[in-house]
Amino acid sequence: MQRKRHYERTARCGSWISIGKDNMVRVLDFVDFSWDDSAWFKPKIACNRNGGHIAVHSQNKFYESDRNVVFLYTSNGKLSSTIKLKDSDVVSYLGWNYFQDHLIVVLGDGTAHFFNSRGEVAHSPFIIGVVNLVSSTQNGFAAVTFGASCLLSLVEFSKGGEYTSKTVSLPAPFSRPLSTLTLLAIPQNVSYTGYSEVLIPNTSTVNETKMFHCTISNQHLRCTNLKVSLEGGGLLSLALSSNGRSIAFLMESKNLFLTDTSFESVTQLFSVSNFLDKNMLSWCGNNCVVLGEREYEDDDYYTVHLVNTSDPSCTDNIGEVPGDVALVQECDGIRMISPTSYQFLQCVSESGVRVFSVGSRSPGAVLISTYDEFMSGNASAVGMLRHLQQNTDTLAEAINDCVLTAAMELDVEQQKCLLRIASFGKTFSPVQDTDSFLHTVRCLRVLNTLRATRPNMLLSLAQLQDLGEARLLQRLVRDDHYQIAYHVAETLDLEKDMVLREWAVSRLARSRTVMLSPQEEVTTCTAVIRKLKKCSCARIAEIAQEVNMRGKHDSAVQLLEAETCASRQIPMYLSISEPELALKRVAAVSDPDLAFTVIMFMLQSRAAGAVPLLLEKKLSRDIFLQLVRVTEGNRAYMRDFLNTKPHMQMALDLRRYLQEEDKLCAALANTRQEANWEMQQECKSAALQTLSLSQQREVAFSDGSHSSAAPSTTASQNAFHETMLRLQAKLIEKQTQLMKEMDDGRFLHASVYDTVRLALEHGRASVAERLKEEFQLPEKMFQWCTLNAYASTGQWDLIDQLGGLGAQPGSKQPLIASDAFVSILLRYKRPQQAKQYIPRIPHLMQRMDLYVQCEDWIGAGAECRRNNDQGLLTRLKGYAKGNAQILQLITEGWNKQPQTTALSFPKLFS
Repeated sequence: MQRKRHYERTARCGSWISIGKDNMVRVLDFVDFSWDDSAWFKPKIACNRNGGHIAVHSQNKFYESDRNVVFLYTSNGKLSSTIKLKDSDVVSYLGWNYFQDHLIVVLGDGTAHFFNSRGEVAHSPFIIGVVNLVSSTQNGFAAVTFGASCLLSLVEFSKGGEYTSKTVSLPAPFSRPLSTLTLLAIPQNVSYTGYSEVLIPNTSTVNETKMFHCTISNQHLRCTNLKVSLEGGGLLSLALSSNGRSIAFLMESKNLFLTDTSFESVTQLFSVSNFLDKNMLSWCGNNCVVLGEREYEDDDYYTVHLVNTSDPSCTDNIGEVPGDVALVQECDGIRMISPTSYQFLQCVSESGVRVFSVGSRSPGAVLISTYDEFMSGNASAVGMLRHLQQNTDTLAEAINDCVLTAAMELDVEQQKCLLRIASFGKTFSPVQDTDSFLHTVRCLRVLNTLRATRPNMLLSLAQLQDLGEARLLQRLVRDDHYQIAYHVAETLDLEKDMVLREWAVSRLARSRTVMLSPQEEVTTCTAVIRKLKKCSCARIAEIAQEVNMRGKHDSAVQLLEAETCASRQIPMYLSISEPELALKRVAAVSDPDLAFTVIMFMLQSRAAGAVPLLLEKKLSRDIFLQLVRVTEGNRAYMRDFLNTKPHMQMALDLRRYLQEEDKLCAALANTRQEANWEMQQECKSAALQTLSLSQQREVAFSDGSHSSAAPSTTASQNAFHETMLRLQAKLIEKQTQLMKEMDDGRFLHASVYDTVRLALEHGRASVAERLKEEFQLPEKMFQWCTLNAYASTGQWDLIDQLGGLGAQPGSKQPLIASDAFVSILLRYKRPQQAKQYIPRIPHLMQRMDLYVQCEDWIGAGAECRRNNDQGLLTRLKGYAKGNAQILQLITEGWNKQPQTTALSFPKLFS
């Protein structure tokens, strides 16, 4: 007989309670908490939601050493640290700043103290006065003080990185202390106004209560009467839903009501007949209100009612809940914490309801049953699986429900079981959603690691999503769990640089009991840099800035030396007051923008003292001179510097002259400004005179600074510069004269060469000859001027005369090479005239190329024949590209008999 395998079928975890259709909650017991109930005496409990720490204050009269202590536990119930208070201190309020993970302790003397999750002081205390009512805003707290006047105080953590207090007076109806029994703060992240809002009830008569809506912004109080009258005596307690859209409140008449934040519609949900505790009102999710009552006033246990807000007729309760329990509201349930128990009242997700409801026939429930039958060895699993496979959408829905239900679970074995079932279904499904499955697996792996390792952080996936992955990393970093934070970021594919940054700053800059020597600091910094590079950290410059702010300047410099990105490194050098290192680095990378930033920083911070450093590097020197030119040396430190550096003053004047030259060219290009050419020419002459004076000062300075034994090189250079300036001034004078005579604006910005060429173009050969003599223009350059002038004016016969065509043997030959004549004539579309000069060219290949450019195929073929070069002929035919006419011309040239009686120039020069 075949035995069936032993397999435990999949079952749901916890105690499940139904409060209406598709609305279920369950109670989960945590048994691994470590607090000692004997150490708690009338405790005040505050829990930082979404896996944050649990703070417990107890005035223990039995232990002298821990008489007045705040215990800090992890969300998994492990003691992490303690905060000892004075024996005389009375704790009026205990709460958390959720966004900064700061514990807020308000004492009876009116002072508010702030601690981080490690029990260290996070901010200096605030004095706000003796408070009567307090409510958390998640970023601080709101408090009402009754005295000579009724005051509303709002203490919150500002963007500036510190706590600020805003205190305003409330209207006259709040003058009676007993008229207000509670208040509710609406955090700014869920409020409609974008500011923290406060709802304050005020009992005007015995049976009537009015509601006031207060908003504080920029020290201005806006207090509005919502014009709603609530019957049933005073208002005992208010509770805000997790999404911030609904409010449940409890009246002295023992009636429970539901409304929105504007109190436009009020609905009665539930009534009780026994004793109430105003602290036992909370929300479980967004559709269930939790209310606790005692049968007797001194009863040790509560009966906790679960009220469905969508259908108040569907209610249930949990009996024998410890009387000293504290309800801590989460986004997906309530943590119930007491000295002897730790439970979680969790809203069951829609997928969990479909999968685990009794008698459910949803695809997810069927997939679980199929897997159970399969693992039990039951053949019916085959038929059930085939039924699921008939509809791919149904099977995909079943897989998705199993994954989502696994995401809801806190028990590791239950998670594995449901994910195994989902993986089993994926084997038979053609529709694959691998990304969602893998993301859920990674998140659950992170949550289980956080619970089992040092952070001892207990939170669900819904709480992680509400907290945010980035906030989770911040929370781990604040608690010094850097390695775990890094692995979390790596698993969830988050930015790891933030974790590395905080770790490095903590390692280098946190004060320690043992002071490190300079050598030990260098060794530590080297190890940190090695780790940052190994992890490919891109925030080394930011780490250096933070370390420098903590007083570790040497470590900051060492970190910046390891930064490879110049755009981050150089500005950070300036921020830590190391401009010399910045200048050295910017000279190495040759980045003009960064160089200008460094130069301006040094000039603004050191004035004239920065100039010698700027002149050491070429890039900084060039930019500094450019800056001097733009500002025209009007800065005081620039004038002092130029007085000691006349050669740089000369360079500056030269730049000004060239600038005037550019202005003249722009004016000539603009027809409206062309009439002002004489004024522009005078400005250019004035700039040249200034340059000449600067050159004379530089000569005098050089003569005074050099000894008599110095070589004569400097004197010859100065003489050359003086000659060139004199010739330039003379040229400007000649150009002005020619402009007046010939009315050609090209003279005004022409060189000596162009001036001679323009004179020849205008037919003024005598003027050109005179300019040649005055400016000592070489004969070859003068022939170039003549050639270009003849070509631009179309005097082709004169070009042939210049080129020596038809000249008698022994006559004077031109200094310009023949290929230059060919190039000029081809530029002006004169190939027939150009090919006459080709035989004069000594190099065979150059002649062949020019024959092709002139399209003289017969001459090219004849050239191949004269040199009897078949290879050259083949290459020439390749230029024809199959053109039959060109090939015929090449063949004709090849077959042409060479003239033996004439002198062969190619043979002479080959």
